[in-house]
Amino acid sequence: MTDELRLQIIQEYLDGASKYSLKRKYNLRDSKSISSWMLKFGIENPYSQPIPLALMPKKKNLRKLRI
Repeated sequence: MTDELRLQIIQEYLDGASKYSLKRKYNLRDSKSISSWMLKFGIENPYSQPIPLALMPKKKNLRKLRI
């Protein structure tokens, strides 16, 4: 897959297409590819937001989250 096609897919995602629909349309292995490409090209994902510290689990509770 060329970088040009990757950028086209990223643009479709930024224009509102879901990662799942793009995965199906372009036969991608997984939808994580789009996020990886965005990192590669230095494109910020406007849909990802940092988790506020108040919502982060406390350090002692992290063990409970691991399975």
